[in-house]
Amino acid sequence: VWGCQSRSDLLTERAAEAMARNGCRYVDLGVESFDQRVLDFIKKGVTVEDQIRAIRTLKRCGISAKINVLLGTSPLETVDTIRRNMEMIRKLDVDQVMFSIVAPFPGTEFYEMAKQNGWFVYGDYRPVDVQKRSIISYPHLSAKDLERACRRANYQFFLSPRFIRKHI
Repeated sequence: VWGCQSRSDLLTERAAEAMARNGCRYVDLGVESFDQRVLDFIKKGVTVEDQIRAIRTLKRCGISAKINVLLGTSPLETVDTIRRNMEMIRKLDVDQVMFSIVAPFPGTEFYEMAKQNGWFVYGDYRPVDVQKRSIISYPHLSAKDLERACRRANYQFFLSPRFIRKHI
């Protein structure tokens, strides 16, 4: 029994079938967002359709899809894009999700953008538990908004009747 990570755009039906036959039980996908504008902004190089296809392919092959969703990953993120991400997660019946809040790392283009625009809560990068704390705050989406959204997303997913039924 094993699992792995994959890019959504590279996961084929043939590969998923071979993985399933050989004991793969989960694949971790860095989805980040189901909003194409956000994906384009972060230069993810995948489409929302790629992500949906990959999740459905895994499920069809009996492999658990574990996705990673990154809140606040761009200044295009809004409360509405976060809500739509949650709707898509429910619609796709994703097996596992890890919600995190973006943390622009020094040396990245996003770090420079956050620094120039004054989005850092503490004035600069600071390591924090990105599943609980935000180090960035946008004018339209504050650090508290992101922290609240992350908490709410975890509660909605992990306390949903669907999730509880699957894991009893």
